[in-house]
Amino acid sequence: MYSYGCGGLYKPALILSFLGAANRQGRARIHDVVSRFRAFYQERANSDLAVESPRMRMSRVSELTDAEVEAVMVAMPLRKFQQRRYLDYSRDVAWIQFNPDRWKQLTTDDLDHIACSVSEASISITSGWLTC
Repeated sequence: MYSYGCGGLYKPALILSFLGAANRQGRARIHDVVSRFRAFYQERANSDLAVESPRMRMSRVSELTDAEVEAVMVAMPLRKFQQRRYLDYSRDVAWIQFNPDRWKQLTTDDLDHIACSVSEASISITSGWLTC
């Protein structure tokens, strides 16, 4: 049985990638988010940190094409955020958008807090892999 910590970094990586690429209206080009998503994993690998649980596709980030990274990102974390109506994405538009009503309620401090919390969660998640 896997602990919660073995679920991967996909959601935290997507949130950090989106926040880093989003404009003032809460929109980001999918290409920019994918680039940051890949860079998140690549930076972990370059720093000798746990990249991902070995059973997850992103554990082999250096072997994946941008299209494969996008497919991973869209299939799991983005779809989950769409179901909860936090993010919206349409392939033909090539933009990811945060729910406009929720985005308008967020302050810069809120966004900083979210980014900090997500960063801390990624550390907690990877330490949980030791118990898998």
